[in-house]
Amino acid sequence: MSEENRRQPNVDEENGHDDSGGHASAYEHEYGLLGQITVLSFTADPPRVAPFETTTLSWSVRLPPTLQSVSLTVGGQTNLGSAGSVTVAPLSTTFYGIIAHGAVARRPARRAREGSGK
Repeated sequence: MSEENRRQPNVDEENGHDDSGGHASAYEHEYGLLGQITVLSFTADPPRVAPFETTTLSWSVRLPPTLQSVSLTVGGQTNLGSAGSVTVAPLSTTFYGIIAHGAVARRPARRAREGSGK
Protein backbone atom coordinates (compact mmCIF):
# COMPACT_ATOMS: atom_id res chain seq x y z
CA MET A 1 0.00 0.00 0.00
CA SER A 2 1.42 3.39 -0.95
CA GLU A 3 1.93 6.25 1.50
CA GLU A 4 -0.85 8.16 -0.28
CA ASN A 5 -3.34 5.34 0.33
CA ARG A 6 -2.37 4.91 4.00
CA ARG A 7 -2.65 8.58 4.88
CA GLN A 8 -5.89 9.35 6.69
CA PRO A 9 -7.61 12.59 5.69
CA ASN A 10 -8.16 15.09 8.47
CA VAL A 11 -11.57 16.59 9.16
CA ASP A 12 -10.89 19.68 7.05
CA GLU A 13 -9.87 17.56 4.06
CA GLU A 14 -13.19 15.77 4.20
CA ASN A 15 -14.85 19.18 3.98
CA GLY A 16 -12.74 20.17 0.97
CA HIS A 17 -9.91 21.91 2.83
CA ASP A 18 -6.43 20.44 3.06
CA ASP A 19 -4.88 21.67 6.29
CA SER A 20 -1.79 19.46 6.10
CA GLY A 21 0.30 22.55 5.35
CA GLY A 22 -1.37 24.86 7.88
CA HIS A 23 0.73 27.89 6.97
CA ALA A 24 0.27 27.30 3.24
CA SER A 25 -3.51 27.03 3.50
CA ALA A 26 -3.67 30.12 5.76
CA TYR A 27 -1.59 31.97 3.17
CA GLU A 28 -3.82 30.82 0.30
CA HIS A 29 -6.98 31.76 2.21
CA GLU A 30 -5.71 35.22 3.09
CA TYR A 31 -4.25 35.76 -0.39
CA GLY A 32 -7.70 35.01 -1.81
CA LEU A 33 -9.34 37.48 0.57
CA LEU A 34 -6.81 40.17 -0.32
CA GLY A 35 -7.72 39.58 -3.96
CA GLN A 36 -11.29 40.58 -3.12
CA ILE A 37 -10.23 44.12 -2.17
CA THR A 38 -11.67 46.49 -4.75
CA VAL A 39 -10.03 49.81 -5.56
CA LEU A 40 -12.92 52.24 -5.96
CA SER A 41 -10.69 55.23 -6.74
CA PHE A 42 -6.97 55.97 -6.92
CA THR A 43 -5.79 59.38 -8.11
CA ALA A 44 -2.79 61.69 -8.09
CA ASP A 45 -3.26 65.47 -7.80
CA PRO A 46 -1.62 66.86 -9.76
CA PRO A 47 -1.27 63.80 -12.02
CA ARG A 48 2.13 64.91 -13.40
CA VAL A 49 4.95 66.66 -11.56
CA ALA A 50 8.61 67.42 -12.20
CA PRO A 51 11.19 65.44 -10.19
CA PHE A 52 11.16 66.33 -6.47
CA GLU A 53 7.83 68.18 -6.72
CA THR A 54 4.95 66.84 -4.65
CA THR A 55 1.71 65.18 -5.62
CA THR A 56 -1.05 63.84 -3.42
CA LEU A 57 -2.15 60.24 -3.89
CA SER A 58 -5.74 59.62 -2.80
CA TRP A 59 -7.55 56.29 -2.63
CA SER A 60 -10.68 54.51 -1.59
CA VAL A 61 -10.98 50.71 -1.42
CA ARG A 62 -13.72 48.28 -0.43
CA LEU A 63 -12.54 45.51 1.90
CA PRO A 64 -14.19 42.09 2.07
CA PRO A 65 -16.11 41.78 5.37
CA THR A 66 -14.37 38.51 6.31
CA LEU A 67 -10.85 39.96 6.07
CA GLN A 68 -9.67 40.06 9.69
CA SER A 69 -6.67 42.36 9.49
CA VAL A 70 -5.27 44.38 6.63
CA SER A 71 -2.90 47.28 6.14
CA LEU A 72 -2.26 49.14 2.92
CA THR A 73 0.96 50.51 1.47
CA VAL A 74 0.62 53.55 -0.77
CA GLY A 75 3.55 55.72 -1.81
CA GLY A 76 5.89 53.83 0.52
CA GLN A 77 3.74 54.44 3.61
CA THR A 78 2.05 51.51 5.38
CA ASN A 79 -0.81 50.96 7.86
CA LEU A 80 -3.17 53.21 6.00
CA GLY A 81 -6.96 53.00 6.13
CA SER A 82 -9.38 52.00 3.40
CA ALA A 83 -9.62 55.64 2.27
CA GLY A 84 -7.14 58.46 2.57
CA SER A 85 -4.31 60.36 0.97
CA VAL A 86 -0.56 60.69 1.18
CA THR A 87 1.84 63.25 -0.31
CA VAL A 88 4.84 61.95 -2.26
CA ALA A 89 7.76 63.57 -4.10
CA PRO A 90 8.93 61.17 -6.84
CA LEU A 91 12.55 61.42 -7.99
CA SER A 92 11.73 60.38 -11.56
CA THR A 93 8.92 58.80 -13.57
CA THR A 94 7.11 56.60 -11.07
CA PHE A 95 4.00 54.44 -11.12
CA TYR A 96 2.15 54.04 -7.84
CA GLY A 97 -0.19 51.32 -6.69
CA ILE A 98 -1.83 49.96 -3.57
CA ILE A 99 -0.40 46.88 -1.86
CA ALA A 100 -2.61 45.09 0.67
CA HIS A 101 -0.92 43.23 3.55
CA GLY A 102 -2.58 40.67 5.78
CA ALA A 103 -1.05 38.64 8.59
CA VAL A 104 0.66 36.14 6.24
CA ALA A 105 0.11 37.35 2.65
CA ARG A 106 0.30 40.46 0.53
CA ARG A 107 -0.82 41.35 -2.99
CA PRO A 108 -1.61 44.36 -5.18
CA ALA A 109 -5.16 45.65 -4.89
CA ARG A 110 -7.12 45.65 -8.15
CA ARG A 111 -9.19 48.44 -9.61
CA ALA A 112 -12.91 47.83 -9.96
CA ARG A 113 -13.91 46.97 -13.53
CA GLU A 114 -16.00 49.57 -15.31
CA GLY A 115 -19.66 48.60 -15.18
CA SER A 116 -19.09 45.47 -13.11
CA GLY A 117 -20.92 46.79 -10.08
CA LYS A 118 -18.10 45.56 -7.84
